[in-house]
Amino acid sequence: MKRRTFPFFLCLLFLLVLVLVTGFLFALFFSPPAARVEAPALLALDEGWARQLLDCTDKSDRLDFLDAVPDQAEAWGCQGVLIRGRYGEDGFFEDKTDTLTLAPALDGTDPVSRLKTRCAKAGIALYLLVTDEEGTPLSREDAPDWALKLAEKSSPVVLFAGQAEGFSTTLKGATAYTDGEELTLLDGVSPASLAALQQAGTGGVLGSWNDLEQDASPARLLASFRQAPEETLPDTSLPRQAAICYPSDGFSTYYDTLCLTGTSDPASEVLLNGQPVDRPGSQGVWTKAVTLALGENTFTLTQGDVSQTVTVTYKTPPEWTPAQPESDGSVEAQPGQWLRVTADGIASLLADYQDSSTILATIPQGAMARVADSAQYTTSSKITWAYQLENGGWLRASDVELLGQEDPAAALPAFTGLSVLSAQEGDLWTLEGTGTPLYLEERGEDGSLSLTFPDASFEGEVPQGGEFAASVSLEQNESEEEGEEAAGFTLRFTFDEENPLWGYTVRYAQEGVQIFLKRAPRLSDDPAAPLDGVRVLLDAGHGGEDNGASGCAGTTGPLEKDLNMALALAAKARLEQLGATVNLTRQGDDTLTLAQRLDAVNRQAPDFFLSLHHNSIALTRDTLDVNGTECYWFTPQSEELAAALTSRFAAAFGCNDRGAREDYYFVTRTTACPAVLLESGFVTTALEYERCADETGLWAEGGAVAEAVLSTLAG
Repeated sequence: MKRRTFPFFLCLLFLLVLVLVTGFLFALFFSPPAARVEAPALLALDEGWARQLLDCTDKSDRLDFLDAVPDQAEAWGCQGVLIRGRYGEDGFFEDKTDTLTLAPALDGTDPVSRLKTRCAKAGIALYLLVTDEEGTPLSREDAPDWALKLAEKSSPVVLFAGQAEGFSTTLKGATAYTDGEELTLLDGVSPASLAALQQAGTGGVLGSWNDLEQDASPARLLASFRQAPEETLPDTSLPRQAAICYPSDGFSTYYDTLCLTGTSDPASEVLLNGQPVDRPGSQGVWTKAVTLALGENTFTLTQGDVSQTVTVTYKTPPEWTPAQPESDGSVEAQPGQWLRVTADGIASLLADYQDSSTILATIPQGAMARVADSAQYTTSSKITWAYQLENGGWLRASDVELLGQEDPAAALPAFTGLSVLSAQEGDLWTLEGTGTPLYLEERGEDGSLSLTFPDASFEGEVPQGGEFAASVSLEQNESEEEGEEAAGFTLRFTFDEENPLWGYTVRYAQEGVQIFLKRAPRLSDDPAAPLDGVRVLLDAGHGGEDNGASGCAGTTGPLEKDLNMALALAAKARLEQLGATVNLTRQGDDTLTLAQRLDAVNRQAPDFFLSLHHNSIALTRDTLDVNGTECYWFTPQSEELAAALTSRFAAAFGCNDRGAREDYYFVTRTTACPAVLLESGFVTTALEYERCADETGLWAEGGAVAEAVLSTLAG
């Protein structure tokens, strides 16, 4: 009988497959470990990268492509590479969850083993994220057997959805991955947040291969933020003793709901009147809304051997009888009588003198104008007057003084010339003459600026233009009534489209009226310092005798003024790391008036002004669901910066984007530059108070400010 023989080529094929499978399994489970890096920035090998790998038809091309990964990771400033354990299309593995089998399209090339070897040689850490067929990260409990088996080895480091026990972060907008032991890495963080994490000893994903190939700016930003910051932030740590911080013992209220706030040791349970208190964060801060009964209400907080009791009295509101209005001493003005603005800093020209929000123009201190009409009204139990100007707007008596006919200042401001000095920052125009006339602004759709001086005269030559303004013209305004004095004049400046007006200021000087026209700042050509040449003024709100809002820890923890200063210093450091020149309105715990802060903006004429604050609400309701960042602007040029700030804070911290809001906060009422007032978070909400006081959170917030300024310039 003829003996059957197994074909030689089939034997050879069988041996080849056996060698490949054995090599794959050995390299995956038994090869030397890759590098372990503390707090790494990771490069994620995404679907785009996988497609490029699978598009390599030649095996040698695939190997070259794989070998280039560690070098590219280093070029982007990453110390680790993250592979997603994807299945099916654009995946490395077949559509199985019980075993780890290479996808047929790879034709025997094992990317994991190859990367493991190359990354180990380059000192780059290698991580493999376990996902399902859809690419969604899996927890350790839901992971397939192969992932659990691989996790027992030292390389690659296998990651699952979730975070290590005891890990906490204020970056609630991030996704956490863990090896199930001590390691936690975060995904979905900005370069600023990643830099803050690395400062605190935690790593995260910088970006994906596909995204960084298209735009490597996140890598450059991270490199800048990694520089050792020159600023040291003040201590904003929170007390960890059990205490009722608000209200104080003996407190009385007319509201039937009260929100108690306090601190505790986060390591053990805390009870209020025998019931556990929910503490949403990791630092032991708590709030508890309670309904009060009429009369005395007693609340006792206990934790271990510590106990504190406060008594709160809920009273029925008394009947209120309005006071009889009295005169504030102001008087009616005569038509044509001169007035001068005496308000501290600025006054509002109003469309409706009884409504503070109907602002037509912001009028600086010292401005003079003639009265056309007067109106008496009552506000806050005071009988007072308002004065109407020729343009129809009203100034309140509390903001001005009336000048008598014998007053030397009660004369028409007269100007006899217009001159210009040009500099790199812009043009300084001077109306030469005497007087401090009120002016009104109008911005044209073509980017032009018109300034009307209704109660002033001009006789003289007008230059054609400066180095910045493309042209300047002066038009005498004719009076509506024949035989009346001229109705002033209007200066109109135009600008080239590629060189627009960024901001302007008007100041009353000894030489006359000075008008500074500011050029738009530009991004630097230096990728390591994109804000080189950009000037930013930061205002840490409140200070000195003005504490601002009290947080959940009351006076035992950082107050709003302290958090404002810490945020200002963090933002200053991050902006300087990007090359900006940064000044502060206050250097320490100083008391500044709003007028002093606004004057600093107008004097320095920076490229950006940010007044940094923290929010609060009345503690007459539950605060648990009140969170988020909002930013206020007054001039249209400021809206883009306000929106950029709220979107970056919301993305970093997973809080509500409460939006960019138009309002008339005092310090935002400048035309010198984009000017905003930022409310970064609510100090009366436990979780946000912890975030606002956390050093890592503060560095992330400072970086978010820098990123917002950068994005505003980048368009």
